[in-house]
Amino acid sequence: MRVVSGKYRGLKLFSPEDKAIRPTTDRLKETLFNVISPYISECNFLDLFAGSGAIGIEAASRGAKSVTFVEQDKQAFELLSKNVKLAKGLIENVSLINDSVENVLLLLSKKSKQFDVVFLDPPYYKGYEETILQLVCELNIIADDGIIIVEQGAETAMIELGGLTCFKQKHFKTTSFIFYRR
Repeated sequence: MRVVSGKYRGLKLFSPEDKAIRPTTDRLKETLFNVISPYISECNFLDLFAGSGAIGIEAASRGAKSVTFVEQDKQAFELLSKNVKLAKGLIENVSLINDSVENVLLLLSKKSKQFDVVFLDPPYYKGYEETILQLVCELNIIADDGIIIVEQGAETAMIELGGLTCFKQKHFKTTSFIFYRR
């Protein structure tokens, strides 16, 4: 597992030993960032269910102004912290939060925080996608011209929510990316 492009290109990240943590492969990261590259420079990036942190670190490497990582699992959070420390200089524009996504979204809303890019990668086939997408919209977490990306299992149906428009989908053998905007 490594950073694919940008300032930290080639940086090898710590990989999870726990099979429950499912990092996005380098190939899928490349595809994801090819689609969202126009949104990354100087953006405020929110990485929900951050796991190893590979997606948020990739965003920082490619020019995101700030990255907020949210991970509830203690073991995954330790791995995330180690990976963020590898990218020296990244610490200045990063927030690491070890709490549930729901709690953090409520807290961010109370602080009137908004993000240009929200990346959501919940455990596959647990049904979190719709609940979290609704919260992001209801709590006004996404900037007016922002985007939301959902990484989900390939068998999961696309979620349709009022106020969001799907502008792109990418499907792979076991994974799908669904791209939304207001």
